[in-house]
Amino acid sequence: MKKFKFILISLALTLSACAPSADIQVFSPSPGETIGVPLVLEGEARGGWYFEGSLSADVMNEKGIILASQILQADGDWMTNSLVPFKSEFKTLNWGTSESGKIVIHKANPSGLPENDESFEVPIKFPKL
Repeated sequence: MKKFKFILISLALTLSACAPSADIQVFSPSPGETIGVPLVLEGEARGGWYFEGSLSADVMNEKGIILASQILQADGDWMTNSLVPFKSEFKTLNWGTSESGKIVIHKANPSGLPENDESFEVPIKFPKL
């Protein structure tokens, strides 16, 4: 019973991590996709997620270790309530023996206040080296 409960909790956390959001959408990679290098991250976020036209993203392994970080630039006018496209490439990644991880996109938070922190996660898989 414990194993079944763990699987259900894991599934619920995965689904909530990549659940559709009104503020951000990721088109590539898809949730659960096995990524390659370069990793192309493409999507759109509401203008309020950007500060001075940028926000950030991290690629993490399953232990939460950051493997790479990138600044995402708005491709258009970010001073809007509409969705604004972004596209970026992670040109180098070394995941070692990790099999899975996630991309975490962070809303820009120039105030540094924890109540303004938001992020969006996309679960990914790493190919075997």
